Amino acid sequence: MIHEFVENELTILNAETFKLLSKHRLSELLVNRIIIEYILKDVEVDKDILAKIKEDIFKKNNLQNEDEFLTWLKKSNVSESTFFKDISYNIRRNKYILDNFGKNTESLFLKRQDALDCATYSLLRVKDIYLANELFLRIKEGEALFGDMAAKYSEGPEKHTRGIIGPVQVCAGHPKIRELKRTTSIGEIREPCSLGDPPLIILFRLEGLQKANLNEDTKLSLAKELFNTWLNEQSSSIIHSLKVKYNLIN
Repeated sequence: MIHEFVENELTILNAETFKLLSKHRLSELLVNRIIIEYILKDVEVDKDILAKIKEDIFKKNNLQNEDEFLTWLKKSNVSESTFFKDISYNIRRNKYILDNFGKNTESLFLKRQDALDCATYSLLRVKDIYLANELFLRIKEGEALFGDMAAKYSEGPEKHTRGIIGPVQVCAGHPKIRELKRTTSIGEIREPCSLGDPPLIILFRLEGLQKANLNEDTKLSLAKELFNTWLNEQSSSIIHSLKVKYNLIN
């Protein structure tokens, strides 16, 4: 049904027009928008949500009654139905995504949970291995604070945050830092090791680990990934069919 709808919408195009759209990478954008128009045509927004949107518009624009609201719409040259359809686009899109792809987010979350975890850590970078060893021992023995030493000696940007970095995803950053985030216990300071090119000697301490959970924001984010994959597949299939139709396959 989606393919049929899109192709019907694009019957006004000829081969040259479609070729021009493809050349400038606009064919996929156009097809995506038509697909979204089709799938959202029957998605409705809760009346209470629309009422809240309308209430906010009244306050923002200092409107006192329905007549003033209609006059305000008229100045914008838009009907009330079109206005609410446009302004509720993101709400309707997210509703469709959650209704149709939300059920598959739990399995995706379990596969990606480690990558979604976030860590906060302290980092200190110096060029001199002897200085690094001295600072390591002083911090480990409690003779100096990591933050004080980072602010005084570190040669990286963490110097300005007393060594603190994060929270950032465990899977983000330099491979060595990723490894340290995964293998270090909270509160543990690791022995000096080299990092980068040219190499600097680093001290690393894991300050905290925030385990990801499948809350509403994460569920929507993962559902959007699944939706975008599906949308791209639909779009690619339709564009291929159009290229065949217009004899544009190389």
